[in-house]
Amino acid sequence: MKPANTSTHSFDITKKQIKAIKTISKIVFSNDDEYRAALSGYGVKSCTEMTFTQAGVLINDLTNLADSKTHSGRVRPSSAGVPSPSVQKQKKYYGSGKRGYKRHLTKLQAERIKILEGLLKWNKDTTVKFIGKQTKNLSSVEMLMNWQAVKVIIGMQRILSINSKIEYSVINDTKNYNLRGICE
Repeated sequence: MKPANTSTHSFDITKKQIKAIKTISKIVFSNDDEYRAALSGYGVKSCTEMTFTQAGVLINDLTNLADSKTHSGRVRPSSAGVPSPSVQKQKKYYGSGKRGYKRHLTKLQAERIKILEGLLKWNKDTTVKFIGKQTKNLSSVEMLMNWQAVKVIIGMQRILSINSKIEYSVINDTKNYNLRGICE
């Protein structure tokens, strides 16, 4: 039988949190003593003794340290599979990879929505209302999944084809960089 959890938090650190802490700490700390000193600030000797909340705070702190670290400190070699903090890209409002099990909209989809917004002469509020109707209450381009962005783009292209009297198939087949020229 397990001993009762005496911490004020009802659940323990997860395996994903442990992996994240160990990965980021290899980037931030040059030796094990620095890592152990950081853990002692949380009142533990090992990250496995932490609560879920403590681990979340530590991950945020380590991430901020990794982002501010320069080439003058220890940098993990890129051959280890993790790029150095100075090489990591900033997060964008679009994504081309997986987050969880769903794919966020791509850069091309985000650009297409922005171009169509300009061609339709919509302001941000009109676009947000349209996205809300198409996706059942999502309120911004950044929150769209790939399949939702397709629905929004198709709807905007249909409205544009009606307003400009250009066939939908022509608008749909046109690349982003040529779209403005067709509608002018």
